[in-house]
Amino acid sequence: NDAYKLAVQAEAFIPHDPTLTELFSKCSLRINIRTEPPGTRIYFKEYKDPDGEWKYLGISPLENIRVPIGIFRWKTEKEGYETVLAASSTYDVAISARNPRIPYNILRVLRKKGSVSPDMVRVPGAKTDIGKLSGFLIDKYEVTNKQYKKFIDSGGYRDKQYWKHQFLDDSKAVTWEKAMASFVDQTGRPGPATWQAGDYPEEQSDFPVSGISWYEAAAYAEFVGKSLPTGVHWDMARGEGTPLLRLGGLENFAPFSNFSGKGPVAVGSLPGITPYGAFDMAGNVREWCWNKTPKGRLLRGGAWDDRTYMFDSLSQAPPMDRSPKNGFRCALYPSPEKIPKKAFQEEGLPEDEFPDLYKQRPVADSVFQTYREQFSYDKTDLQARVEWRKENSEGWIQEKITFDAAYGGERVIAYLFLPRNTPPRTKLSFFSRVPRRPTADRARTLRPSTRVTFPSSSRMAVRFSIPFIRGPSNAETTAWLPSLKSGESLISPRN
Repeated sequence: NDAYKLAVQAEAFIPHDPTLTELFSKCSLRINIRTEPPGTRIYFKEYKDPDGEWKYLGISPLENIRVPIGIFRWKTEKEGYETVLAASSTYDVAISARNPRIPYNILRVLRKKGSVSPDMVRVPGAKTDIGKLSGFLIDKYEVTNKQYKKFIDSGGYRDKQYWKHQFLDDSKAVTWEKAMASFVDQTGRPGPATWQAGDYPEEQSDFPVSGISWYEAAAYAEFVGKSLPTGVHWDMARGEGTPLLRLGGLENFAPFSNFSGKGPVAVGSLPGITPYGAFDMAGNVREWCWNKTPKGRLLRGGAWDDRTYMFDSLSQAPPMDRSPKNGFRCALYPSPEKIPKKAFQEEGLPEDEFPDLYKQRPVADSVFQTYREQFSYDKTDLQARVEWRKENSEGWIQEKITFDAAYGGERVIAYLFLPRNTPPRTKLSFFSRVPRRPTADRARTLRPSTRVTFPSSSRMAVRFSIPFIRGPSNAETTAWLPSLKSGESLISPRN
């Protein structure tokens, strides 16, 4: 974006300069921006600068408009319609194209004020692993303490019409009376496990309600005429399949979401926003979803003290679980009868195949040494050779280097990227993105079978994707470093 800004300034003086034209081709694209209805004011700013000023682009439709390459926050305004805030990249990636970065056109559908609650956002229909799903609405924010108290004060815990599911505790049926006796706060009053005397702390009215079971979340959804989202609908709402997720979802969302380890925060107080305008889908509290799982019900998004990769992963808990990390948001389906039954089926989480990361601990030095010896080799001259060197206008020097392998007379290829005009930095090994899981296996969660860290310090952060992880996107080992001392390693063999 700095290059784009500089090019725009230079254009006023040398509008037809061929070097400037080449620079624009490297740092900008031409896209189409449309809205329904048209005649909408369009604004944008860098995603990583949420406090920056909005830049006005024009009135929709905007055809073939030049924009910088990157990820941005977008705002659309039209009199009589709800303002839409959302995130989107201006580019997608096409591996087969001559230039892998291709334009990503933007479409925004506005809603008339008063037609739907302003606290819900529209998620357009999309192709998914289970087929084409229609558009729907989802809560812009997680359900808050203040909203949930209305349910309790209206007699929600006494009215059986909202509690439509058989209570199960450890797979055993539980009576209404016994279930209600367990759905109490710290003083024995009906309500979340985190409350006292039937109420929440005064300063936490806009905090996400937490400490509730799946049954309580489902009952509240009935009370407001909505539903808990299915796993696939929750995925759609977070932007599954959009460039924003494909082009580094964790990296985009984590810095602006609550993975602080300190506790929940008020909904919408952090600027992490999805392609459709929902907040806090990464972190803050885990969110109950509709689907059954082998050990309970599905949870998504991760909580305030989870690792950031839990935004990508599936997790589960018994439906009676009332952890202070469990919250939820609701969905509204215009035509629920048209949703494929597969959307409501059980989500398979292969716990027996992958270890529970929450229970893993660093291994002893002797165990690590045993594993390390499997990779020992004679240290001989690598016979390293630079095969070629390229410099490009994006500020990088790229080198292809080959060197002798430790076996079979083979040569290893390495690509080295060096920043131009900057001093040497800490070296980082990066392994290419893991292929997406096949559609028939969409329920497999992101779970490493082995974890090894490098010595950490305040001068180095390590983040890279790991070849032996099965999941939809890169893993962030940065999140693991604070839990390990310098030089410690954690190896968790597959069961």
